Amino acid sequence: MEFRTKYAKEMNEIKADVEFKNTIITRATSNAAGIQTVAHRLRSKVGIIIASSVILLILILTIETPIIFKEGEKESNVLSNLFQGFAVTAYAADGTSVIVSPDVEFPIGQYSLIMSNVPGFPITITCQNADDISLRASEGMLLSWYPSVSKIERLGKEAAFKSGTTIYWTPLVEGSRAQKAILELTAYKDNKKLGSRLIEISTEDHIMYKGKLTSK
Repeated sequence: MEFRTKYAKEMNEIKADVEFKNTIITRATSNAAGIQTVAHRLRSKVGIIIASSVILLILILTIETPIIFKEGEKESNVLSNLFQGFAVTAYAADGTSVIVSPDVEFPIGQYSLIMSNVPGFPITITCQNADDISLRASEGMLLSWYPSVSKIERLGKEAAFKSGTTIYWTPLVEGSRAQKAILELTAYKDNKKLGSRLIEISTEDHIMYKGKLTSK
C-alpha cells in the first residue's frame, strides 16, 4: 500500500513545460495531416485510374462499333449487288413458254384441273448467282414431275431446289381444293438471303388457275 501511494505521489509531481506540450501537439497534428494527405493521394490515383479506364473503353467502343456496322453493311451490299432477281417462266397448255414480268398476269400461264398433260401449275424459276432457291406455298401442294419415268413426287408446301428447276403447284390436297395461294420465292447464296418474290395464284371459276408475279 505504501509503495502505491508513494508511486502515485511522485507521478503527480511530474509536470511538462508548455513548450514540450506544444511540440507533442504539433507532431500529432502533423502526423494526422500526413495520413490524410496519403489517403487523399491514394484516392486520387484510384480515381484517375478508373476515369482513364472508362475513357479508354469509350474510345474502343466508338472506334470498333462503326467498323462492325460498316462490315455488315458492306456484306449486305455485296449480296444485294449479286442478286439479279428471279426469272419466272410460265407455260401454256400446249407447252409454249414465256418469261413473265412483275405485276403482270401470266399471259399464257394457266392451269386447269381437267388438264392431263401436266400434274399441276408449271413454273420454272431461275436466279443468277443463287446457290439454292426456296419455294413455299400458303395453300395447295408443290410437286416434282419426271415425265420420262412417269413419276410425280409430292414435296408438300415447301421445297428447295437449284436454279432452272421446274416446279408444279396443285390446288388439290387430301380431297380439298384451294381457291388461291401465295408462292414465296427466296434465293440464297452461301446460306445468306439474296432476295425474294411472290407469285399469286387464283381462280375465278374454280377450274382455271392463273398466276401473277409481284414486285415484292
